[in-house]
Amino acid sequence: MNGYEELDKMIGEVGVYVADLLKSRYFFLEVRKIFFETRTRGLDPLNDFFKWIWKNYICSVLIGVRRLVDTDERCISLYNLLRKFKEKPELLSRARYVGFYQNGDFQAANSRFDEFVGKEKSHIDPKEIQKEMKLLIQKSKKLTHYVNKRIAHTDKEKIENLPTYTELDDCIDYLKKLAEKYWNLFDGGDDLRLSPSYQYDWKNILKVPWLPEVEKDS
Repeated sequence: MNGYEELDKMIGEVGVYVADLLKSRYFFLEVRKIFFETRTRGLDPLNDFFKWIWKNYICSVLIGVRRLVDTDERCISLYNLLRKFKEKPELLSRARYVGFYQNGDFQAANSRFDEFVGKEKSHIDPKEIQKEMKLLIQKSKKLTHYVNKRIAHTDKEKIENLPTYTELDDCIDYLKKLAEKYWNLFDGGDDLRLSPSYQYDWKNILKVPWLPEVEKDS
């Protein structure tokens, strides 16, 4: 497997991981909205079932974030993908990127490359990648610390500075931004968007009774 094939496999898996995070967040927010709307129908939106959904959402996305920022070089992660591009920035060159535009619209190709990399640059700047790697660790530090101390393990010490939902969303948004940027650069401007988009009404499953009505005693 050559370098491009390895990176193609790696960036594909990273894209799936990030898309799963975005899908989980989308479903959770939509279901949360539905649950809280049940107040108007006299139902309790804070029952144990919803608490279970809430807890499982938080645990799964936090673990997903930790997987994507894993610095162990044996792992497939977004952090390690950035590290590989930092080591070989020529893999994301202007010449290679423009070559993907088979329709000959080289002006559009160069303009798009400028947006990602910067004007007049022949390839991505490893110093910029290093800044992105550093910021990624900063945004995820409290989240991964919480996973290590409370989800993957139970530490005896109390966690004083708990991560917030805002910090979690901010980190997920940054993971999305980086994954889309490097996918598009590597695959030649496919203009990938990882946010979920459905062509059918997935909420149909929630519009019908799941349980039959209990017959009243005559």
